[in-house]
Amino acid sequence: MKPILFSIIILSVFLIGLNGAAAAPVPASEIDFAVLDSAIETQMSKHGLPGAALAVIQGDEIVYLKGYGTAGGQEMTAQT
Repeated sequence: MKPILFSIIILSVFLIGLNGAAAAPVPASEIDFAVLDSAIETQMSKHGLPGAALAVIQGDEIVYLKGYGTAGGQEMTAQT
């Protein structure tokens, strides 16, 4: 399996697990995105993921976009 595809699958599973742990939706204004960034970077390091892109969507609104690490020698952005 290609490393980037594997990275996407692992990160997706991680994020789905985070969503299942929440009892009720948290308003975007109450989300500490620095903690979310730290959690993602910790999991990337733990699982050897080179890069990831994250979009947090609440309802029909994008509330946060960020890229982490690199993939194929290219810095990850929210659009990659």
